[in-house]
Amino acid sequence: MSDFEEPKEKLLNNLYQPPELIKVLLIEDNPGDARLVKEMLIDAGANRFGLTHVGLISTGLSVLLGDQGFHLILLDLSLPDGGGLDAIRQVHAVAPHLPIVILTGLDDETVAIRAVQEGAEDYLVKGQMDGNLLARAIRYAIERKRVQEKLRESEEQYRTILENIEDGYYEVDLAGNLTFLNDSMCRIWGYPKEELMGMNDRQYTDQENAKKLFQTFNKVYRTGEPSRECDWGIIRKDGTKRYLEASVTLRKDASGKPIGFRGIVRDITERKRAEERLRESEERFRQLAENIREVFYIHEEGVHCYVSPAYSEIWGRPPQTLCEDPDSFWETIHPEDRDHVKQFMEKKTQEEYELVYRIVRPDASIRWIRDCSFPVEDDSGRTQRAVGIAADITDLKLGEEKLRYLSLHDPLTGLYNRIYFEEEMSRIDKTRYGAVGILACDVDGLKLVNDTLGHDQGDRLLAAAARVIRGSFREGDLAARIGGDEFAIILPNTTESAVENACQRIQEAVESYNAVTPELPLSISVGFAIRNGSHKNLKDVFKEADNHMYRKKLYRTQSVRSTIVSTLINTLKARDLATEQHASRLEKLLVRMAALIGLPESTTADLSLLAKFHDIGKVGISDAILLKEGSFTPEEWAEMKRHCEIGYRIALSAADLVPIADWILKHHEWWDGQGYPLGIKGEEIPVECRLLAIANAYEALTSARPYRRTFSHWEAIAELRRYAGTQFDPELLEMFVKMLEALLPESEIHPPAMENSNTSG
Repeated sequence: MSDFEEPKEKLLNNLYQPPELIKVLLIEDNPGDARLVKEMLIDAGANRFGLTHVGLISTGLSVLLGDQGFHLILLDLSLPDGGGLDAIRQVHAVAPHLPIVILTGLDDETVAIRAVQEGAEDYLVKGQMDGNLLARAIRYAIERKRVQEKLRESEEQYRTILENIEDGYYEVDLAGNLTFLNDSMCRIWGYPKEELMGMNDRQYTDQENAKKLFQTFNKVYRTGEPSRECDWGIIRKDGTKRYLEASVTLRKDASGKPIGFRGIVRDITERKRAEERLRESEERFRQLAENIREVFYIHEEGVHCYVSPAYSEIWGRPPQTLCEDPDSFWETIHPEDRDHVKQFMEKKTQEEYELVYRIVRPDASIRWIRDCSFPVEDDSGRTQRAVGIAADITDLKLGEEKLRYLSLHDPLTGLYNRIYFEEEMSRIDKTRYGAVGILACDVDGLKLVNDTLGHDQGDRLLAAAARVIRGSFREGDLAARIGGDEFAIILPNTTESAVENACQRIQEAVESYNAVTPELPLSISVGFAIRNGSHKNLKDVFKEADNHMYRKKLYRTQSVRSTIVSTLINTLKARDLATEQHASRLEKLLVRMAALIGLPESTTADLSLLAKFHDIGKVGISDAILLKEGSFTPEEWAEMKRHCEIGYRIALSAADLVPIADWILKHHEWWDGQGYPLGIKGEEIPVECRLLAIANAYEALTSARPYRRTFSHWEAIAELRRYAGTQFDPELLEMFVKMLEALLPESEIHPPAMENSNTSG
């Protein structure tokens, strides 16, 4: 067999092969016609036929119900128990799968057409056929039925697919009117099938989508090429909008003439919404990435495929430089950190990590970076990329350094604090230092300065002491502020003479400071101790130095306080040029009143001091308040009233002023209890304070002041009497007035006639 013949044989084997024996049921009431049909089939000889003959339609139906495997039915339309077209219907109802060939003596074309319409495959007229025609009609009928059945099955499968797929199937005419659709189309559109059928696309789309549809269908019509992707939106019956993806194919009739379009429609609303959510998410991510202060980056296959704009702010370079030149990253790393960062990142490429390093910006400034990166894996666990955030922690680092500095240093003086001092003593104890000296220093009179001038002035004095101490020692010596007014210095590897010289340098530095800053003198008491060898604990050495310092301080305390008080008095004089003259006149008035009421001489002497120093507390009040000409605000008045307490503390610090300290505290109390600072009244107020209140008020009224006119004697007495029983002791006031009348000339005691006539009524 040739090569050409072999595939031909295979092809023939795949074609439909009729059965070896074609079983035919003949329903014919005329035995002669039945015999004739049998003879014709035998004469045809092309196939073997098995013929079963029945004479009644009812018998034929019974045989068919027995399912004897017939391939075809020959049916006469003129039967005793049923004929005509109804016979076709009866047979077809029982055996719809069998082809029917009409065998009749009636040559009527109309009947023949109607028979075919009822399901017959062919219409043969008795007397006009031979065996070959009959055999061929039988074979053709069987084949047509087989093809029809295959077509029916195919259509059934097609229909089943169309009715069960999620996607919609449509057919439209050239005008866009729906001519066929499946149930999914109704579900997607939200219309019943009877309403949707025949609708035009313009009825369920807006103007924009109708235009898009027209352009797509028009292109398919013009080119004949199907469109695989057409996105458009529809408006459902309930008014909601859905997004669709459709294919469009041109439909043609048997002649090839376009008659419409068909295609598949898929509801992609959820996908569209997911895409929109993704776009929104990506936009939020972009906004976040581009607006956060940290650098967000994506690193994939050795390349930075995304770097956020913050890179420009932190690194001082455009982000694209890192994407275009990956090696430029290493150039930005601080040289001291570069090798460490490289080694770390090479080991951690597949792991989450956090790394802190420094970078150098183009302007040579240095930034600290905290770089956190973690891998993103695919479903198989393989690392696809790394994402990370690099934050500028320079301020945090500086803050940490500042905190570390503050944890070991005194914030006021900048010297080491007690914690560091004690740690250093412990460290030195564990080493093999030879001789170690320790100095203990204390700022004399600091409490007095704080109590009188305020803590701001006290802090100034401490800062000055720190500068003096720090400037008196070597670079390797450790100076620390270990308490409020206490300082200590450790001198490793020293000698006793070197320590004594250091003490001398401190005192010389104090003298130099006081020469330049006399308004607030500095005094420092110093003691020292030395450890030779390591047999003695440094804490014990410090205690010894501290004891030596306190013994010296006891000798100096009163002298230092006197010096500070004298300085304060001089300061007060410098702030008010009238103070000394005022005190002199006041002293004379107080001494005379003391003699008048019979106070002892010791009290009289103390009253002289009170006249001079009753306002010494004003040294602790700011010039802005003391020299103000207008009225005080409530806050200023509260500050001004503090001068009594300040003066009281100053007096207690000076031995000469201790006897009048209580009078200084109470010299602004009123007879009716409305004074300050204690609010005492009447006889509770020392008589010395009551005398001072009257004399001081009179002296102030009759003295020249830049902010008011001077009162005459008579005007001053009238003013004092207005406050008798409230501010002033009324009895002492009248005694004071009589004393003045005895001392002053007649013309100064009695008012002029006009003044007398004005007050007499």
